[in-house]
Amino acid sequence: MDGYSAQRAGIIPGDRLMEVGGVTVGAKKPDEVRSLTRGEPGTEVKVVIERDGVAKPIEYVLIREEIQVKNVTYAGDSSRRHRIHQAGAVLPEGGG
Repeated sequence: MDGYSAQRAGIIPGDRLMEVGGVTVGAKKPDEVRSLTRGEPGTEVKVVIERDGVAKPIEYVLIREEIQVKNVTYAGDSSRRHRIHQAGAVLPEGGG
């Protein structure tokens, strides 16, 4: 997310999360991975990512922060339903 610890550290869209706090995330469910990343704001968590075009995994130490979810304003054709894609693209409901 824009402006938060991961982005400031250099993690980019497309990076694949391999480890959180020394725990391999491989086949873990999203809720299990989320629980590994959460913690007291201001504390550190080590993550290891894999990036296309980079031979070795990259390690980052992130500072946990409280995430503020912002409202999304939409102006346009309200006759179609849309969903917000995580990467920021707006896709038609059921598409993409």
